[in-house]
Amino acid sequence: MKLNLDKLKEINKVDAPDYLWTRIQQAVESSAETKFSTKWSYALGIAVICLVCLNSSLFFSNFDGDSKEIDLVETLNLDSNNTLYNE
Repeated sequence: MKLNLDKLKEINKVDAPDYLWTRIQQAVESSAETKFSTKWSYALGIAVICLVCLNSSLFFSNFDGDSKEIDLVETLNLDSNNTLYNE
């Protein structure tokens, strides 16, 4: 397989605009300014920890047995048969 490298000789250097470097520096500096404050970071961390603890406590509290589900089914008068309109 023969490569055609003659097209590479036609490439010319492109001059960048004078203001390009200052625009790049401004973009980098403005992105560095958008940070969370320390208070918000701590608040977010505490909220996430509370949510994880709440979810885990709810998850593990449901392993007490089927008595709660049976009580709910009896309270709502739900039947396990599949008859439509209780005919």
